[in-house]
Amino acid sequence: MADTGFRLWLGSAPATLEELARVEEIVVEQEMDVSWEARIRLALCLDEAGHWKHDKDEFNEPFTRIRVEMVVDGSVTPLIDGSVASVDTAMDARPGRSSLTLVVQDDRFLLDRVEAVDVREQASEAALAAELFDELPQAETPHRIQPPDNDPPRNLVRRGSPMAFLSSLARARHWHAYVLPGSTPGSSIGCYLPDPTEPPLLPPLTLMGSGRNLDEVQVTRDGAGPQSTQAHTLRDGDGQVESQDTAQQEAALLRDFPAVPLDRQATRLLPPEENHPDTAAAHAAGRAARSAGAYRLSGKVVPGCYSAVLSPYQRITLRAGDSPLSGDWLLTKVTHRITPSLYTQDIEARSDSQADTATPPDPAGGAGGLSLGFSASFSLV
Repeated sequence: MADTGFRLWLGSAPATLEELARVEEIVVEQEMDVSWEARIRLALCLDEAGHWKHDKDEFNEPFTRIRVEMVVDGSVTPLIDGSVASVDTAMDARPGRSSLTLVVQDDRFLLDRVEAVDVREQASEAALAAELFDELPQAETPHRIQPPDNDPPRNLVRRGSPMAFLSSLARARHWHAYVLPGSTPGSSIGCYLPDPTEPPLLPPLTLMGSGRNLDEVQVTRDGAGPQSTQAHTLRDGDGQVESQDTAQQEAALLRDFPAVPLDRQATRLLPPEENHPDTAAAHAAGRAARSAGAYRLSGKVVPGCYSAVLSPYQRITLRAGDSPLSGDWLLTKVTHRITPSLYTQDIEARSDSQADTATPPDPAGGAGGLSLGFSASFSLV
């Protein structure tokens, strides 16, 4: 059984035992391409004289830094490091009914507050991402930025916030612009990356057998979504139309076979505003890849039976016996729920393909008697 606990940082200092004792529940929602958010519910009560005891705490103030870390079997994983964006107060005369909920957002929130028009001449996406992430006063360098293969210097016009602009550039090529907690309290790391291609590093999620650690799995498949994307641009010099047709199968699949065969995929045209000669191929490939995630999965990790902390932007292996759904998935959303007695993880994931059922399943994930008994140990660290 996994030994779990959590750490709470208020500003640059760890929470005191008295502050930890007030924590009733922490819910951290981590979602791909969305600002991560934590809701920290604290007990609110009256003293002997009838005065509210905690409504003037320093960490209730807007933009106060808060960091939540999860500890599993001695390994520390930060879930969020950000600013208090809002405070929800619930007051009741009856004992145990009052609470204070701190709503914390990661530093994507800070990069999305100032909108402007900014013209950059002969700029590349990678250089621009590094410059905009450096605007965070708590930025931890080096950032995790991978220069795209097709990223020629060109004139770029930002109209809006830095985060919205980076997100639009990343989405066009099916990449991701996001912020992760840094290695120390109060710090963050900017990321401009594609979907991961390296093998999963996390322990597998197992639906069946003695190592079962996953519950309530639901999977849907969108057969109408996958598409090939056509781009048409005018070639410099002779003015001829240059056409490109990008199909999802041209990219590496997570598993053996695409969710929808190529001859049954829809054919779409790249919008005119994305048909820039320098980037049309990348944008067409991005649209095809974005539509390819036909499989969507949701499930619940069995408390105490999994020895790692999950987060989006990571690949993970699902073991579901000889089902074609077995194999690698990309995590897109993880909801962490922490109380003084329990830690749970709810997940969402997507995939562009299915496994070859003719291949014998991994014995470790095969069918067998379900092991339903478990216990969870939880402590304040």
